[in-house]
Amino acid sequence: MGAEEKEIIHAAKWGNLGTLERLLQGGADPNERGEKGATALHHAAKSGWLEPVLVLLGAGADPNAADESGSTPLHWAALEGKENVAEALLEAGANARARNRNGALPAHHCKPDSPCEKVLGEWRAYAGHEREQEMRRMLEASAKREEELLRIQRETLSALKEMTGMLALALGIEKAGAEGQAEPEEGNLAKRLRSRPTRGVGEPEKEAGPGGGAGM
Repeated sequence: MGAEEKEIIHAAKWGNLGTLERLLQGGADPNERGEKGATALHHAAKSGWLEPVLVLLGAGADPNAADESGSTPLHWAALEGKENVAEALLEAGANARARNRNGALPAHHCKPDSPCEKVLGEWRAYAGHEREQEMRRMLEASAKREEELLRIQRETLSALKEMTGMLALALGIEKAGAEGQAEPEEGNLAKRLRSRPTRGVGEPEKEAGPGGGAGM
């Protein structure tokens, strides 16, 4: 880690707003980590410096960055009872329900009945309500998709049945036509056979004479 990157953490820790702005404008990383994985935002939140916190957030600092213990800047602000900083972090998207590796929520670090506890309690309730509303919207959307799929399935089955019926009708008509054409041929053949004169056994076939009469 370079000297400039260490300097941004130092500036955030001590609330040196001018230095912090200069470093960020010069390209310093707002999410640079220092000792134990803590970012500049962790240190500014713990110290209660609201303006440096806002500057870091505006430069892209992650309000949910976790240090090596899994604690976020909101945990650090709650630990020191910095309710104004905690509220700014929450408005920037900090998760009031984030747990560190010990399973502690940020609100667990607040003193009982303190302004910090009140702020975090309100945001936890709001987050829970929002999550419930989002879950309800997801379930409703899923039900609508399922209903649409069932409708498409019913229409597809209906179309297949209609096509099958039409195909069966076409095959029936074709078969009936083929049978109708075969019957006249058999009738004509029978007629020709019946029209031929009959002769007895051993009797020579008579030949037609001139003029169509029978020969002698």
